[in-house]
Amino acid sequence: MHLSPRKKLLFAMPILISVLAVFLLFHFQRDEHLFASLCQNLFTTEMQGDTLTMHYHLRHPEDFQIYSYEPTLPVYQAGSELSAPVTLENTLAKLKRIDPEHLSEQNRFLYQLLRQSLTLQLSLSQYSYYSDPLSPSGGMQTELPLLLTEYRFDTIRDVEDYLALLEQYDSYLSGLLLYEQEKAAAGKFMAESSAQKVIGQCHTLLNEQQLQDGTHFLQITFRERTEELYQNQVLSHEQKNRYDEENDRLLQTKVRPAYEALADGLEILKGQSRQLSGLSSYPQGADYYALYFRSQTGSPRTPAEWKEVLADEIGQSYQELSELFAAHPEIRSSLSSGSLSFPLTDAEAILNQLEFRMQEDFPALPVPVECKVKTVSDCLSPYVAPAYYLTPAIDATTENVIYLNPRSDPDPIELYTVLAHEGFPGHLYQSVYSTEYLSSQKVLPLRHLLGCGGYAEGWALYVEFLSYDYGAQLLREQGRELDSYCCEALKLNRRLQLALLSLLDISVHNDGADERQISTILKNFGLTNGQNVYAYLVEEPANYCKYFIGYLEILSLKQEAESLWGEQYSDRQFHQFLLECGSGDFETIHQKLIESGIGQSVS
Repeated sequence: MHLSPRKKLLFAMPILISVLAVFLLFHFQRDEHLFASLCQNLFTTEMQGDTLTMHYHLRHPEDFQIYSYEPTLPVYQAGSELSAPVTLENTLAKLKRIDPEHLSEQNRFLYQLLRQSLTLQLSLSQYSYYSDPLSPSGGMQTELPLLLTEYRFDTIRDVEDYLALLEQYDSYLSGLLLYEQEKAAAGKFMAESSAQKVIGQCHTLLNEQQLQDGTHFLQITFRERTEELYQNQVLSHEQKNRYDEENDRLLQTKVRPAYEALADGLEILKGQSRQLSGLSSYPQGADYYALYFRSQTGSPRTPAEWKEVLADEIGQSYQELSELFAAHPEIRSSLSSGSLSFPLTDAEAILNQLEFRMQEDFPALPVPVECKVKTVSDCLSPYVAPAYYLTPAIDATTENVIYLNPRSDPDPIELYTVLAHEGFPGHLYQSVYSTEYLSSQKVLPLRHLLGCGGYAEGWALYVEFLSYDYGAQLLREQGRELDSYCCEALKLNRRLQLALLSLLDISVHNDGADERQISTILKNFGLTNGQNVYAYLVEEPANYCKYFIGYLEILSLKQEAESLWGEQYSDRQFHQFLLECGSGDFETIHQKLIESGIGQSVS
């Protein structure tokens, strides 16, 4: 049969469409496959290169395609700081070969988070030796032993991995000292006062007399965990004793000498110390600070842009506090005398009360959780925060721990707000909800590692401020109207202080403010601890900003959601959106807010 050219064309159209569909499908599937493979490789490399991190993130590594590993601490190697950009560039190049428009919605969101993270890391890597892993306030010299006390023992392999990590303790601290030596050679070693603090920590953390007596916290916590395995018939009595003895031996022969060697090395480097000053005193230090500020806060706005916002926050909080004192003069005496009492003093009772109060405005957790409130060891208490929460494993979110530092000795209302920050509806609630939701959406495992401090701490501060309102409501229900105003005053004062400290952080690291200038500003607010505040700001850049600016970014998202959603807006709906997004930078989350409809999946 003869076909006309037109009939031939019509006949060929379905074939062409089919071929085009197959071609497009191939490219879409190829990009999905490439992206999944890249993310899995990044995740596996991270886990296999740091057993401590893997152990905290994964209860069952085999469920995440990690079938074998050697117990490993990530020991710093000579020159690694200088080679970091090459690795990041290679990873970014692989990522850019993938078209995000060919990815599923949840992978497209992950793609944007990953690209933002890698791009920022690459920019930061151009500034060698600006960071300091041995910060006096939160360095690895104090964080590592704390993490070891919470290293979970479920199997014999866990015990043997733990001991293998102790075996590498000297190599790990030697690597940190090597980094500090390279940092000193580049003219960027820490201030002498900061180095002296770290040296003091090295001498006290592994107390020789405690080790000899068997009363050190790394001995006590180890024996407690092996005893539990013995009671559960995982270990025999002979095995338990052998492991306990091996732990004692490694603490004496590996860990304690490693701290002494680190202290000796830092003592030598003290002669190359810099003056105690902010990052702006480094070459291009303000440029580095702007990048570091973004990495910590997750905010796309620059430190300079935030200065005006923070100044307004200070003025507004101060005015509201003054008006509250003027309307209720008796608040001052009640707060200054310490006569304000709070009806709840027990940590467990407070957490239960907070869970009850939050029900209306927050979605319920998808799983039941347990939370143990523990006390920080006396040996560690001088070096750690007043309270902190340990994030559970991705595949075991029901077990949670909050630590309280006895040195802080919070009053009942402070304990109430601290437990809101760390527990409900704070870190514990946010971590469990987001992890469980993302897991239910079968996100790629790398998603769980792409967090942002500004999101996590901003959320915790956001709900901490909310808990002052909960506390005031509880007091009003008991007929204590004046005390409820005290709660409001404490909230405004906390807000004022954090806004001020965040502004001072920018002044120190972006503008070059010195100790005298910081002390003068603090005196204007009735604060006299200028020297200590200045030292902390220098040693922990952008830390206060991580909290307060993260909080302000969440408020900004909230206002945007109210505007976009109109009458359909509710606090509960907004909280659900933010929780289902999971931790990430605010620029990417803001874009997700614009694109997402109410109640849609946002993973």
